[in-house]
Amino acid sequence: IGGMTFLLVLLYKYRCMKFLMGYMCLASTVLLGFLGGQMFYVAINKYQLAIDNISFYFTMYNFAVVGTLAVFYEKGIPKYINQAY
Repeated sequence: IGGMTFLLVLLYKYRCMKFLMGYMCLASTVLLGFLGGQMFYVAINKYQLAIDNISFYFTMYNFAVVGTLAVFYEKGIPKYINQAY
């Protein structure tokens, strides 16, 4: 953890902003995918919904990608979608 933090500070110091933005987008996508997937999985089990794995993974991929686009690229995305994420 300390090494990654040091690397991020170095990247910021040397103004590698494109790399940092890419890292932030990737980290947001992964977090939205995993945490959204966990919440969706709990809802599926609680309400006993029938869903196959392909549909589940496609929904989580879509949720993560649209969430990242809504957060980082606000132009062209309705305000209520951005506020929902």
